[in-house]
Amino acid sequence: LPTLWSNRYLGGGPLSITSRSIVWRDTGAGPEAFDCAAEPSWYPLPFGEIISFDEQGTAVFLTTDVVFIAPPKPPFPAATQQGIGFRSFPFGWEILDLNPSPLERRQSYVMELVEAAGGASYLRAASPLDDGCSVTGCAYGDTQVRRVCLTGGEVLPGQPITVEVFPLGCFSSSCTVRYRTLCQVEAVNGGLEVEASFCLRDVSEERGICTDDCGGGGVASCVFAEGL
Repeated sequence: LPTLWSNRYLGGGPLSITSRSIVWRDTGAGPEAFDCAAEPSWYPLPFGEIISFDEQGTAVFLTTDVVFIAPPKPPFPAATQQGIGFRSFPFGWEILDLNPSPLERRQSYVMELVEAAGGASYLRAASPLDDGCSVTGCAYGDTQVRRVCLTGGEVLPGQPITVEVFPLGCFSSSCTVRYRTLCQVEAVNGGLEVEASFCLRDVSEERGICTDDCGGGGVASCVFAEGL
C-alpha cells in the first residue's frame, strides 16, 4: 500500500457540506494487550508532513517540527481513525506523508467521507502518490537522479558515514530548504550500497528577497551497522 496521499476535502457552502478522513496506518508493531486506561506502546504514531492547499494553490505546511498544544498529539495518531487532521482552508486539498520518519516507510490507506445536509453522503478513496515499495519519495515535485558522493574518512561498522547529494539545478541557500532526508546503507556482495536523497522546497514567496548563490546540495548522515 502507499505511504503518500493526495486528498480533496470540502466544508461549508449552501449544502452545509462536511468531509472527514478515514485513515488506516501500519503501526509497525504486532498485536499486543494493553490496559483500557492506558495506551499501546506505539501510540501516538508520528508523521512526516501534511501540506494543506486552498483552491488557488496557496500552501500551508505542517511538519514534525511543529509543537502541538492541547492535546499534544499529532494528526491521525492511531492505527484507524476518523478526523480532519490539519486543514487550514474550508475547501481545498492536502498531501499526507504518513511515514513515521524519513528513514522508515509504512503503509497506509486514506478515504474521505463527504456528507451534505439532508443525509446525502459518499465515500471515496484518496489518490496515492507512491507505491509504498520505492525507497525514496517526496511529498510533491518530481524525482531527479543526480550525483551522490561519499565523503569523510574510513567506513567502519556501527559508525556514521556522510553522503553529499548534488541535485539538478541552481538553488538559493536562503530560499531553498531541505524538508526531508533519507540515508540508508547496506552491505551488498562485499561492498556498500548507499541510498541517499533530499526533498527540497522553494520558500521564496515566504521570505521575499533570496540570495542568488546556487547553494544547492547538502549532506546526510547514515550509520553503517554491518561488517563488510
